[in-house]
Amino acid sequence: VNRNGRVYTAQECLRHLAYLRENIRRDGFILGELDHPVDRFDTQLKEASHKITDLWYDQNTACIMGKIEILDTPNGKIAR
Repeated sequence: VNRNGRVYTAQECLRHLAYLRENIRRDGFILGELDHPVDRFDTQLKEASHKITDLWYDQNTACIMGKIEILDTPNGKIAR
């Protein structure tokens, strides 16, 4: 259950994980921001704080895991 009370099933998460992994394979990374944008889904370059370089599902913990690299951007410096 997340902070707004929504439950994400494993099936729903894994469906998204598949195309996100494909994007990483194709482009080498996915950009991320510090905070979840309220009014949009896409990541804006000027707001980027990190690169997601790998994602996978850990069956033992039932968690999606990942590797990130913190960027040398204003938001990356906040994250660091």
